Amino acid sequence: MRTLKQMVQEQKAAETQPDASSEVAEAPVRSIQVHAWNGEKWVLPWGFFYSAHLQGTADREQLIIRIAHHEIVLEGVRLALLLPVIADLQLGCLRDLPKKFQVDTDQSVPFINRVSVRPITDGIEARGGTEST
Repeated sequence: MRTLKQMVQEQKAAETQPDASSEVAEAPVRSIQVHAWNGEKWVLPWGFFYSAHLQGTADREQLIIRIAHHEIVLEGVRLALLLPVIADLQLGCLRDLPKKFQVDTDQSVPFINRVSVRPITDGIEARGGTEST
């Protein structure tokens, strides 16, 4: 019988890049995939990119990406390294890993320990995508 620790290790090994929380393309990509540790997945088009906002301290950062009437909220460290690839629309995939895996990652790459996607509701209807009056 497999233990929870073994299952987590197997899931981590199944990731295409277990030591990185993002995938960068060489040319602009049409959409960004977001994969949460809990199994949720989203695909959002870069054509509707609004902004990216980084806040926090070096040991606890938050990056908010507004795209296609949604906010992608990332929590982790070294997230500022994602800003140039976001600006060039070269970020193809984001995924999070539990914080306990942070010690095993390359210290020169971003580490995302939490990702969430939520609809933007401040003046934009989530369903219709039109300005509210």
